[in-house]
Amino acid sequence: MAERKKQLKVIWGMARELGMEKEDVYTLLYQQSGKEHMSECSEAELSRTVQAMILLKERRTNRPGMITGRQRYKIRELERSLGWTENQKRLRAFIKKYYHVDNMDWLTEEAASNLIEALKKMVKRTGEAEAVMP
Repeated sequence: MAERKKQLKVIWGMARELGMEKEDVYTLLYQQSGKEHMSECSEAELSRTVQAMILLKERRTNRPGMITGRQRYKIRELERSLGWTENQKRLRAFIKKYYHVDNMDWLTEEAASNLIEALKKMVKRTGEAEAVMP
């Protein structure tokens, strides 16, 4: 049982380090184990999830031409400005519709820049609409 608690701590610690949302962690868990809750997983399934997170970390640290940490931060900042943080699916759906990728981490550096500019324009329009409406 102590090993299981240790694995859970590792999973959530790595998730924080990778900047993963709760939904992302559970999606990865489901991909690795076919189960929706960590309490349903065996130690081997949790271990596979940890291994998958290690691979993600390795890929993120060395990805030339792909989205940077600063771009990821700016996108999250704009997401908060738009009030989209309550519904994580909103940003994902926007990215999928206009940039044809399922995950923000798969954006190229150029596509991430275009996304930032599009979100900035949306924030500006939202601010203008609020100014017009009393």
